[in-house]
Parts: sequence; C-alpha cells; structure tokens
Amino acid sequence: MNCDKKSNADNGSSAVSVKNITVIGGDSRALAATEKFLRRGYSVTLCGFSDAEKYPRGARLSSSAVDALRDADAILFPLPLTRDGVHVFCPFDSGGGVKLDEIIGRGVIKSTALVFGGKLTADFKNALVAEGIFVFDYLDCESLALVNAHATAEGALMYAMEATDKTIYGRNIAILGYGRIAERLCRLCESFGAFVTVFARRDEARTLARLHGASAAPLTPESAKTLSHGYDIIFNTVPARIIPPDAVARFTADTLYIELASAPFGIDAADVRRSAARAIWASSIPGKYAPVTAGEMIADVVLSKLDGFMAGGGGV
Repeated sequence: MNCDKKSNADNGSSAVSVKNITVIGGDSRALAATEKFLRRGYSVTLCGFSDAEKYPRGARLSSSAVDALRDADAILFPLPLTRDGVHVFCPFDSGGGVKLDEIIGRGVIKSTALVFGGKLTADFKNALVAEGIFVFDYLDCESLALVNAHATAEGALMYAMEATDKTIYGRNIAILGYGRIAERLCRLCESFGAFVTVFARRDEARTLARLHGASAAPLTPESAKTLSHGYDIIFNTVPARIIPPDAVARFTADTLYIELASAPFGIDAADVRRSAARAIWASSIPGKYAPVTAGEMIADVVLSKLDGFMAGGGGV
C-alpha cells in the first residue's frame, strides 16, 4: 500500500536498516499487525499486553516500555494513541499501562527510529519531531481511513440490528454529519432498504448526501429537536455536542441513539440517562468488529513506509 503523504522528515535519502519493531499498546488490531510483521521476518516486541489471552507466536513480551523501546528500529503506537491524554491506549493491560511521559522527552527512543501511530496528539508528535525522530500518523493514509470508515459503518449497523427487533429495511434513520464514516453508513443503510436523512452543517455535504440518494437537512440546534419525531435510529458521527438537552428530553423509548464520534460526543450521557431513549456508545468499532482486517491494513501502511526507507526513498 502506497501512502504518499509525507511526515515531518524523511531521515535523509540514504537507506536505513529495520530489524526490530516494538508494538506499544493497542487492541486486537495491534496483535493482527504484529502477526503480519512476524510473517515478514521482523523481530517484534510487545509492551502493554499483560492481560492478552494470547499473543502472536514469536513475539517477545516486555513489561517495561523503556526496555521495549531501547533497541526498536520502528515503533507502532495504537489507534487512538491515547484516550485520557496521560496513558497510551492499552486495553490489554490492567496494570496501569504505559504513560506518555515515560516515552516523550526522556530520550528512550533512538533518533533513527521510525514512529507510527493513529490519531497522534500534537504534543506527542511535536516532542518526537523536536528530537529529530520520524513520525507518521497512519490514519493520514487515505486508503486506511476509507477501510477504517467502512469497518466502522458495518459495525455500527451490526449494533443497530442487535439492539432492535425490527429489520433495517423500512426504518427511518437519521445520520448526523457526512464524513467518510457517515457516507459509508448512509450507503449501507440504503442498500438494506432504509429511509435515510442526513443532517449536516455544510451545504456541499448535504448536496453530496442527496446525490447518494438520501434526504438531507441542515444540522442546527433547532433541527436537532426534530430528531425525536419519526426516526427509529440516530447515528452520530460529529465529535461535538450538537444535540441540546431539551432535544434529548424529547426522545422516546422507541429512539435508538448510536454514538460513533469521539469525545466530547454529540450528546451528553447524563441527558440520555434522564430521557427514555436507548443509547449505545460505540467507540473503536474496527478493533472490535473487524480487528484482523483493520490491523492488517495498519501493518500494510507501516510496511510500505519501511520498504521505502530501506530502499533509500524516505518512506515514500
């Protein structure tokens, strides 16, 4: 897979040698990526997986991030890098996980290392760039972003089907936002025979939704109040508090709200608890619904970059 978007630096044009890959944290996607690295002949060290029921044969486990990073030629961080801004996302480690401040500004990553991660924070990326370290956010790869969006849409539809005793066919569905995930979700819902209305702030997004066969309306606090009337399922993809409390209060027991966005989310959980609505907080769907597909795609992006570096092309 070729992702042409460059990162902060190319570590020069001379070829580099990459033998050891360290995988720090992550969910089942990281383990699937590890499998692919091992098949390509790399030595892989895992850190942040103390509670994993099983891990790829041939990988080495380390309980110390410092030890795991010391000899790493390439490092894979998870998607997302962090949930709380303090720790690396390590769902398979109940022992406190890996703290970001154990990694950045400590000189534990050698300057020739190649660092990859998803949804990297600006502080994390800038700290490594300041040390002259190559950093690439693999979610900037459009091919991976599209596969990630499709897996999210499929998983979201699965959640909806499991939570209702009716078919998707014939349901009235509202989708808030119209980015990659919303677009894939819209098309999937329509393929099942649902009636879809897209609520989006940008006029061009609404136009695109109409061209894809959906109805479309502006997304405003006032239009959010109409969501309680006539919609069986509401999918939110906008990471902003767009549904006010008085709109949530109008939701009924027939309303199924599925949150696909990241914090601060489109709705306040406390407002939902005070309403009659049912809500599903569906984060990191690809890691739960299709971890092997998503993990292998991440590995493909990383391997493509590594091949470029080892050929002297700077990861391009």
